[in-house]
Amino acid sequence: MASRRQFITGVFTASTVAIAGCSSVPLIGGGGPEKAVEQLFTAAKEGNVETAVHPSSSARSIDGDSFDDLELVNTEEVSGAELAESDSGYYQGATQSDFENTIIPDIKTETGASEVAFVMATIEQDGETIERPFVTVKYEGEWFVTI
Repeated sequence: MASRRQFITGVFTASTVAIAGCSSVPLIGGGGPEKAVEQLFTAAKEGNVETAVHPSSSARSIDGDSFDDLELVNTEEVSGAELAESDSGYYQGATQSDFENTIIPDIKTETGASEVAFVMATIEQDGETIERPFVTVKYEGEWFVTI
């Protein structure tokens, strides 16, 4: 299922790198950044992607079937610096100063968030394990995944 993997990878890449048009995943009953990522996978597998992203996001049209063969194995909150140093390729070369002075303030401005956190998710598909980062934001007291 390389096409499904490519689709998910493309969505995550485009979403994370080009934060423009951010969206979010509402959490049922609250939670934190890691729980927000878990909720995205749950909503997608239940066919409710549109309920798991911000209303103004183009990601509302993602087909939940794209998540059928994906299993969320683990989530771990990481710092921006850890994300930049990871093999994910996201924010590669960014410094702590970049995160503090540009990246996080830009995300907050674009989403209206009070806090920003990064989560590295371990995902399994067809016996293969991949890691993908997610940007999460705290908006109106709840944590959301931005896409």
